[in-house]
Amino acid sequence: MTTDTSRQKRGKFGCLLRVLLGGIGLILVAAILLFMAYNHDLYKGQSINEGTLVIRGGTLFDGTGSAPYKSSTIVINKERIVCVGNECEIPSDATVIDATGLSIMPGLIDLHVHFGAPSKENAGLSFPLMIWDYVRQRPAVRRALLEAGVTTIRSVGDVKDVILRLKKQIASGELAGPRVYCVGPIFTAPGGHPVATHLKGNPWLIKGAARQVTDPEEAAAEVERLAREGVDGIKAVYGGREGRLPRLSLDVLQAVIDVAHKRGLWVAVHTGSLEEVRDAVQAGANTIEHGVTYGSHLDSETIELLREKNVTFIPTLAVVEAKLGPEDPAIILLMDNTKAAKNGGVRIGSGTDTSGPHMSFGSGVHRELELLVQSGLSPEEALLAATRDAAIALQADKDLGTIESDKIADLLLIDGQPWEQISDVRTIRLVIQEGRVVVDKR
Repeated sequence: MTTDTSRQKRGKFGCLLRVLLGGIGLILVAAILLFMAYNHDLYKGQSINEGTLVIRGGTLFDGTGSAPYKSSTIVINKERIVCVGNECEIPSDATVIDATGLSIMPGLIDLHVHFGAPSKENAGLSFPLMIWDYVRQRPAVRRALLEAGVTTIRSVGDVKDVILRLKKQIASGELAGPRVYCVGPIFTAPGGHPVATHLKGNPWLIKGAARQVTDPEEAAAEVERLAREGVDGIKAVYGGREGRLPRLSLDVLQAVIDVAHKRGLWVAVHTGSLEEVRDAVQAGANTIEHGVTYGSHLDSETIELLREKNVTFIPTLAVVEAKLGPEDPAIILLMDNTKAAKNGGVRIGSGTDTSGPHMSFGSGVHRELELLVQSGLSPEEALLAATRDAAIALQADKDLGTIESDKIADLLLIDGQPWEQISDVRTIRLVIQEGRVVVDKR
C-alpha cells in the first residue's frame, strides 16, 4: 500500500514537472518569437565609418549662399568633411563615389516634427499594431525620413522619455534615422493646446508630452529639470486657438525663455495671432512656429522686430495645406505672411508639422519646400531654409547645414538641380549621414 502511494506521488510529481517544463518551454519559445518580431525590420543603425569616403564630380550646392559650381572633390574622414576643392589629397585606400551628372547638397533638416504624431505611415494600423510600432521607435518613419534626404529633425513636442531614448539610440548607432534635437514636453496653460486638442483624453500622453504651468517659478524649475535631463531646447505654446483655449501668461513665457537661455537652450514658441508673435519675439523666442494663422497679416513693425531679434520664422505650410486644402483662407494667409517675412529680410526655416493620415514623414519636407517657393522664395532660398538657415535655428551651424571643411558629412546626391527646379529635391539617389552611405538608390 505504501509502495502504491509512493508511486502515485512520484507520478503526480512527474506530471507536474512535465507541465512546468512544458510551460517554461512555451514561455521561452514565446520570448524568442517576440524578440525576433521586435528585431524584424527594426531599421538598425551602422557602426561609425572608420575609412575615407571621396565624392568626385557632380555640381555642388554647398549651402553657404554661393552659386552652385562644378565640384572636383569632397573628402570625408570618419564623420567629418576634411577637404572640398581642387587641392584635396585622395588616400589610396579611399572609397570613391562618382557623382558625375548628379548634384550634391547638404542633408535636409525638418525643424518642426512631432515624431509620435499619427501619419500616413500608420494610418491603416490597428491600435495594437500602432502601439507595437511606437515601441519599436517607428521604423517606417525613420526609414522614410532618411530616404527623403532628411538627416536631422527637431522634435518640438513628444513624450519626453521616448524621444530622449530615440535621440540616444540614433546617436549611438543602435538605430538608423535622422539625428534628433528635441524639447521633450510642451509648456502650455492648463487646458491649453495641445492638452485640450491632440492629447485630449490620454493621461499618459499629457503627462509625458506636456507641462501645464501657471507660476513663473514653477515653470523655471521645470526648465532646469529638463535641461539636466538632456533636452536641446524648450517649446512653449503661446497661442490660444483664436481665443478658444487658455494660453500661457506672458510672465510664465518670459520665465521659461529666460531660464532656457541661461542654460544655453533655444526656445520655440507656437503662436497664432499678430499680438502673440510680437509678445513672443520681445520675450526672446528663437523661433516662431506657425506665425500668424488668423486675424491679420504680418505688418512692417512685426517684420522689423523679427529681423532685428534674429528670429527664425517657421510657417509649417504643408500641414495646413494637408488638413484644410490649398484654397483655404488659412493657408493663403500663411503663404502671404511667409512672403512678407521673406521680403522683409526675416530668416525662414523649413518645418512640416507632419501629422494626419494624408501626410508622410520625409515627403512632407519636399512639399514644404515646394510651398515655400509658391510663397515667394526662390528655389535656392527654400533649400537654404532646410539646410544652412535651419542649422542656425538649431544653434548647430558649426556642425551642420553646409558642405565645408570640418562640418559633419551629411550630404545628398540628387538627379536634377533643385536650386532651379525645387521639385528635383525628390529625385534623391544617395544619402550620406555622418560619412556613411545610409540610402543608395543608384
